[in-house]
Amino acid sequence: MQKTDLVANRSRTVLRQLPQMGNSRPNQKGSNVRASGSAADAPPTIENLQALRGIAAFLVVWAHLKFAVNPLCAGVANYRLIHSAYGGIGVDLFFVISGYVICLTASKRHHQPQDFFLARIARVCPLYLVAFLPGLLYKCFAKWSSVTWASSWNGLFYLPIFDRGDYSEPPVGVGWTLSFEMWFYVAFALLLFIYRPDKVAIVLPLLFFIGAPLMTLFYHGSWYFPRFLFHPFVLEFAFGCVIFHVQKWMTGWTPWLPLAAGLIALVAFTQHTGDLGYHPILLSQRLDLAWLRVLLWGFPSALIAAGLIGLERNYGYTLPQALVWLGGISYSLYLSNRFSMIIIALVGNRIGLHNLYVVAAITFPFCVFMAWLCWKWIEQPLTTRAQRWAKQRTPKLKLTKKDAVALKPATRIS
Repeated sequence: MQKTDLVANRSRTVLRQLPQMGNSRPNQKGSNVRASGSAADAPPTIENLQALRGIAAFLVVWAHLKFAVNPLCAGVANYRLIHSAYGGIGVDLFFVISGYVICLTASKRHHQPQDFFLARIARVCPLYLVAFLPGLLYKCFAKWSSVTWASSWNGLFYLPIFDRGDYSEPPVGVGWTLSFEMWFYVAFALLLFIYRPDKVAIVLPLLFFIGAPLMTLFYHGSWYFPRFLFHPFVLEFAFGCVIFHVQKWMTGWTPWLPLAAGLIALVAFTQHTGDLGYHPILLSQRLDLAWLRVLLWGFPSALIAAGLIGLERNYGYTLPQALVWLGGISYSLYLSNRFSMIIIALVGNRIGLHNLYVVAAITFPFCVFMAWLCWKWIEQPLTTRAQRWAKQRTPKLKLTKKDAVALKPATRIS
């Protein structure tokens, strides 16, 4: 074989390997953290985080269980496990995971602000908009609820810029959490105009850590939006950013420490702090309770996430695959579970189903089944199309000088 052929073959080999850099990262024990898709499009998938998403979604379903039980079962007000808000811890887990994942995603790509923001819009908005319309119609006709233009704005455009005094609840019950998610994405994208992604992952949590206590102490205006921007809940996203930076120091047996501490703290605190899960009060009237929730629920959630990330990176320990699968459909489960419970309540009334334990036993698998259908037939197709749309509107990536130097030999030979 001629020398030029050898060089050409070597060049093609190098080019094939370039897009795969970062797809798998062996840890100290030889296991791999796998990637979902190419490295250019997605960060490595950490299975424990995916499983933690599944646990968080399950907790949210638990928190909403009363919407299926109350219409069917009389005299359940004394059942604390039904009417407590312990399942609200799932929201704190979601916020922490989101902070970490966004930093990880940004670190794996040369993100421009438009690129980053459109990617997040394509991921979050399509399924939520599908849930928004039936949620709006349901609340318009429900006797116990009222819909205002401010709540509709918050449901469609997320950021509560028109609220006065208190936060206006969106028509979709979990829409308030997506308002905070979207604010985190907007803040991250805006800082990308000034800093590189790795710097944004430092600057943004610092802004939250400084701004949240200052806003609580010194802002007393009637316009709700400034209070929302630096609400204590944003600190849970900051916790996820901190985990991203400190994970490199979690070597050896050290991940067991935050995991054990977080689990012990949640078990100890949630027995006496179930009321912290009632978010309408925490969003507007009782910021002191919001701070308490961030401390007693949010910080332990961050410790658990840090420990699970470290255990997978260092030892390859992963949670059961059933939880990983549940994490894959967690967004559909998160948005669809209350609609599923309405179906259970309507059907249960018609067939005379009024046993508490039977209703509870039916609700969880039914919600998971409906979420899987939603994920397969709605979320996946819509998200794929939205991501294709976002990619078409993303400006072409400009290689840095370092990247150009690295690619130059292989490009010249081929």
